Amino acid sequence: MLVVIAIIAVLIALLLPAVQQAREAARRTECKNNLKQIGLATHLFHDSMLHFPHAAYGTKGVNEGTASADPNVYINYTPFLAILPYIDQDNISRKYQKNLPPTDTTDPDNDGVTNNSLTSGPLKVFSCPSMPIPAIPPRPAWSSYGFSRGNYEHVSGSGNSSVWTPDDGPISSLVYGKVRFADIVDGTTNTFLAGEMHYTLGNFLYTTGPNTGQLRGGNTCWSFGHPHGYVTASTNIPLNTTLVVERTDDPNNYWRYSGLFGFRSVHAGGSHFTMCDGSVRFISESISQDIYRALGSRAGGEVIGEF
Repeated sequence: MLVVIAIIAVLIALLLPAVQQAREAARRTECKNNLKQIGLATHLFHDSMLHFPHAAYGTKGVNEGTASADPNVYINYTPFLAILPYIDQDNISRKYQKNLPPTDTTDPDNDGVTNNSLTSGPLKVFSCPSMPIPAIPPRPAWSSYGFSRGNYEHVSGSGNSSVWTPDDGPISSLVYGKVRFADIVDGTTNTFLAGEMHYTLGNFLYTTGPNTGQLRGGNTCWSFGHPHGYVTASTNIPLNTTLVVERTDDPNNYWRYSGLFGFRSVHAGGSHFTMCDGSVRFISESISQDIYRALGSRAGGEVIGEF
């Protein structure tokens, strides 16, 4: 009897890794499909509006400023909110009041539906099944993906007085104008549209409030377009960087090194991206930083080759 039990235990030990690998393969397939849907929805948005959705509406681009460049749109309105009608979430889009913040409880129809209730949780299409559910997400509408702003450089100043170069990716702040397919001169197959932004930041803790000292892990959220790692990422930061560098630690270069502003995932060895042509690629974390930055820019003129 003991021999039979031992044999069964050995068989289970042999089969378990295979089962786990099969489950992860299924999760990765679902993640790729999510990004495929995000890419398709963005294309449909472009077909309708004749430009890509904006990264943010602040008057100072990547540093947002304190006012919206469009008085009819809330400063932190997001590209994910913009593509909802094209991703089978029109029920949210039709009721969402884009001139108000996602936490607003104004109910003009007296039907109990508000921005706050519409953004009270994650959406499956914006959630990678491989990413563990955040224990204490900063906002209830947490997600796993971010759009690409490409690369940008700090010019001068700090805080809301900062001056930055314009976003050079496909998803750009309104203040820098509208980006169209014709502007992606590097080629849609060679330009990132969106990628993964998982809650993998091991040293990112809450510093105020009731959760002080507890792991925050990330900011990724589909409903709130603040530039500090909520809905967009930059290829300035090496892929799968999992440490946060605070502005106070390195005022001039934190935006180059902090994982908060970068693409990252729990998948072994890299992350999934949807390209501007709608295809989905798995990019190795060992990719050359020069090539990685080139994939972030829409019109850098780089010769990329295989990646």
